[in-house]
Amino acid sequence: MQTLPVYEFMAKILYFLPDRHRKSVRYYGIYARGIEEKLDTIREKTWAYAIEHCFHTDPKRCPRCNDCMIEQAKYSFEAGRTMRSLTVTHYLYKGYFIPRRGP
Repeated sequence: MQTLPVYEFMAKILYFLPDRHRKSVRYYGIYARGIEEKLDTIREKTWAYAIEHCFHTDPKRCPRCNDCMIEQAKYSFEAGRTMRSLTVTHYLYKGYFIPRRGP
């Protein structure tokens, strides 16, 4: 523990105050304003770029008709049931489920 005179203590505290009319950053990094949108953009670009770089194909486009595909997430506890229902109405083509033609 250290004991300081009042004026010396104030001088040490005033060192950390910014100059008048000087802007300072209050939050940065993951606490910055608008970070969620930035992280979503980075996440979106990262996974798509990784797949495109490895497999030389756009993961958001259908390999047959080149249309934009619908993004849906299926969780592991539904995966088996979803796969069985999709194999009835679709066939698997290069890792994509393609709808079967009607009768």
